[in-house]
Amino acid sequence: MKKSPSYETLIQAVSRSGVLVKKDIHGFAVRGVDLTFPHLVITLCTQGSARSKYDLQEMTQQKNGVGIVMPGHILHPMDCTDDYCYTSIAVSLDMIKELTLSAFSHDYEKFHYTPVCQVTDEQMRQLLDVTDLLADVAGQDETVLKRRRQMLLSVLAVGYEFLNVYREELDGQWAGNRYVELFNRFRMLVSLHYRESREVKYYAALLNLTPKHFTRIIRLMTKGVSPGDWIDQYVIAQAKRMIEIHPDLNIQEIAYKLGFGEPTIFHHYYKRVTGTTPLRYKQYIRKKLQEEKQAAKKQAAKK
Repeated sequence: MKKSPSYETLIQAVSRSGVLVKKDIHGFAVRGVDLTFPHLVITLCTQGSARSKYDLQEMTQQKNGVGIVMPGHILHPMDCTDDYCYTSIAVSLDMIKELTLSAFSHDYEKFHYTPVCQVTDEQMRQLLDVTDLLADVAGQDETVLKRRRQMLLSVLAVGYEFLNVYREELDGQWAGNRYVELFNRFRMLVSLHYRESREVKYYAALLNLTPKHFTRIIRLMTKGVSPGDWIDQYVIAQAKRMIEIHPDLNIQEIAYKLGFGEPTIFHHYYKRVTGTTPLRYKQYIRKKLQEEKQAAKKQAAKK
């Protein structure tokens, strides 16, 4: 049985190859934590079901469900059935930019508001066929397959157009909704500037809106989540990720990397949002890593 690829391994692999396909993955690699990906991640559920939060809103993916996690958005895996199985497609930001310029005939940003859709058995088979072709091309070496990147873009465009047709009725309700674009611009601005500012008025000004009007729009798009809460959750997700992948860094170094002028400011900010301290989370991660190492040693000793 395959295990879900780790968060950091996935990010590094996608950056290298442009597209990464993982088939027949069982279960979550992690759960109960906020994750943000710099890439587009598509999941095709072939068995079981799973619950997650996407931008703080709960969603469920069942068999024949297609999930799309947009770059920079917040994913919080919650729980899944024992038989939950899916295929994952991760696409780098560079590839996405090329697709939006050359291949997409529709606005792919609409996916952020309805990240999960159901398809029929036949439609899922078609998407998996496209995924198999994508995996074959992605697995080739560029020195052997000279036009590998162009072929990846072409296959991705085909898969996108299939999905666009399958979602036509679902997406129709958001056609022409200018707030969808505004929310996505807000999310992108946060991913670019969260180290500089975590103030609502800062992002409202970048979008040429008053803080009051800006807050009303974001609450509408997120079903009640304020822009301040959304910013806080994004920053905390980045903080936790940094603590997890850089266990050698102390809290002061992490605070500076996140744009906090003083470690004490970061400490109070983290505690206000999470109810605990960054040091306690760091200690929890350290203990977890030690337990995993001990478990691995015991497993190796049995063999």
